[in-house]
Amino acid sequence: MAERATAPESEGQRLWELFSVTLASAGIDPSQYREDFEAEYRRVADRPYDDKLSDIMRFASEIVRTNRPRPAQPSAAPAELQQVLQGLRDTLDRLNRSLIARPPSTPQELLLAVGAELASVPPEESVESIPVSSVKQTPQECGGYTHVWAPNADALGEMRAYGVHTIIIRKFYTCPEMWRYEADGNADLEYTVAVMKEAREVPPFFANWLMELAKAIDDKYEREGRLEGIARYRDLKKRLGGRFTAVGK
Repeated sequence: MAERATAPESEGQRLWELFSVTLASAGIDPSQYREDFEAEYRRVADRPYDDKLSDIMRFASEIVRTNRPRPAQPSAAPAELQQVLQGLRDTLDRLNRSLIARPPSTPQELLLAVGAELASVPPEESVESIPVSSVKQTPQECGGYTHVWAPNADALGEMRAYGVHTIIIRKFYTCPEMWRYEADGNADLEYTVAVMKEAREVPPFFANWLMELAKAIDDKYEREGRLEGIARYRDLKKRLGGRFTAVGK
């Protein structure tokens, strides 16, 4: 996975690249939102990098949710978009060492580059068992179990990078015995992500990766017999017809 930028100049550039890829993946020209990005970045300039990252990605997701994607044009992209794409090509080529063939040249190829980064953190291999005490829970709260299955450090980094809300992240680090007390009580992690995907709270390409991560954790709990009383996404999808939010109805 690409190393995160830390110097102020490269930090801002990296955030702009992630912001741009998120908008481009939804068919939105990032150059139209450069000033909005700069204003938001100035607003969070004094915060730690992880906070800036989470804020910027949430901001990008809000733009995606409130703007219908533009129809794809068969002609070449406008000069401004070409300039943005060139910057993304250069930086992704530098950051993603695995892409040694040829640099991305279109939004579609940029998505493949992002996909390559996500592929470096395979969901089923990015889950670890950690003590309940490390997430401030007790065996009594967790049905007598002393561990939870949770994303490892690399997977958590991806979740933060793409603006997953802290409330959602918290559920990934909460034992399933406590899920019935969550806002979407009695539902598994995969269902939680499906709602996020439908509401476009995260980019679709990232939501697919996150659903695989959620399912990997849900399956581990199910094999341990810890999902009693918790509805699985596969069952809710059949029951609700695949629509989970008012937006989708």
